[in-house]
Amino acid sequence: ATYIPGAPDGAGGILPQRFPGDIGSGFTLDAVGNPVPCNGSPTCDIGVIAARQEAAGNRTVFHSNPGVFQVELDSFSNTTVWDVGPFTIKNIIGLREVHAFTQTDIDGTQLKLVEAFNDVGNKQFTEELQISGEAFDDALEYIAGIFYLKSEPDDKNRLALQLFSQFSTPATSPVAAINPFGGAFGAGDFYTDTSTAAYGQVSYQFTDALSVDFGLRHTKDESENCAHTATLLTDPAPTAGNCVQPAVVEFSKTTY
Repeated sequence: ATYIPGAPDGAGGILPQRFPGDIGSGFTLDAVGNPVPCNGSPTCDIGVIAARQEAAGNRTVFHSNPGVFQVELDSFSNTTVWDVGPFTIKNIIGLREVHAFTQTDIDGTQLKLVEAFNDVGNKQFTEELQISGEAFDDALEYIAGIFYLKSEPDDKNRLALQLFSQFSTPATSPVAAINPFGGAFGAGDFYTDTSTAAYGQVSYQFTDALSVDFGLRHTKDESENCAHTATLLTDPAPTAGNCVQPAVVEFSKTTY
């Protein structure tokens, strides 16, 4: 008989979705969910997989797909200092852009239990302006400044997972579900973080053995998240422009 998930089970219910392993070690499923002998294949038989791993020992794993780690990183930074006599002005600027794609076999077996495909792009800009100096015959030292940071999405972002699929099922399968014949699919989350701050600190040397420091900083942070619905690995990865209805939260705090 053919096993059809969702069909009546004869007892008032329906037949559940089958997964490799539900029917015992040594069997997998065919295209309609019927058990098929693994014939000792390490891509199918749980017992064979466990025995091979025990024989291989620590630090040896077997994967169902080759790991991929591709990163493109561009960065720029500059520190400029102006010494104008009684005080010094310093400006620090930084810019970084990163685009990465990773393909990882999370479960560490030749079964396709958890396969991850992460595609992400991000850029960050920082700017800090400082003024510092000394006064009262160098007994007083001071520094003050302002700081700005913005981290935001740059191009696409998606984490696609292929979960509990058969070894022969490609990640590009058009089935978007946790299914023996399901491909990789997942959502995109786009975070934009902005931080601004102003700060200052003074130190006064009363004697060689006694000095007093006082500092104050006020910081304001804003975090925005926009989620995109899950898409198949074969679909174009979503970008921040595809998002609607972002959620925003703000924080601020003065510390001393």
